Amino acid sequence: MPDVGAVSTLRAVLRAEIEGHGALLRVLLAEQEALRCANAEAVALAAHDKARHIHELETLAGQRTELLISLGLALTPNGLETGRLAPAHADEVRADWARLRTVASEAQHANALNGRLIARHQRHCESALAKLLQAGGRSPVYGADGRPQHAVTPRPLAAI
Repeated sequence: MPDVGAVSTLRAVLRAEIEGHGALLRVLLAEQEALRCANAEAVALAAHDKARHIHELETLAGQRTELLISLGLALTPNGLETGRLAPAHADEVRADWARLRTVASEAQHANALNGRLIARHQRHCESALAKLLQAGGRSPVYGADGRPQHAVTPRPLAAI
């Protein structure tokens, strides 16, 4: 049987990951609101906070992986394999793992939505820029050399 202290450490890391993903989810929800309101300053702050949380979560995930290996536990497609633990510890670790998976999934979905919101804003900005360039007599078309082509007049492809 694995050392009880190591199991306690694993549970502490899992709980820290759960809290970390919860904090990340809160940042992602704030970022969503900032994107909906087109608040560029709040989006920038959220991006900074998001990067910090992700770095912390990567560190915790590394610690978790090391602990799982040292305890002889494995992640399988069906979840966390806890057969080497005492039944009470196995149940606790599986419950922690399930909570972690749930909050991580919620954060992943929120991040995907934010990506779609960002893409929508980007399309809007590109469209507005193209209209401004066109109104100013500048075409949003670029030549093979990467420079904008000015006052390009359309040419007929074929005469009928």
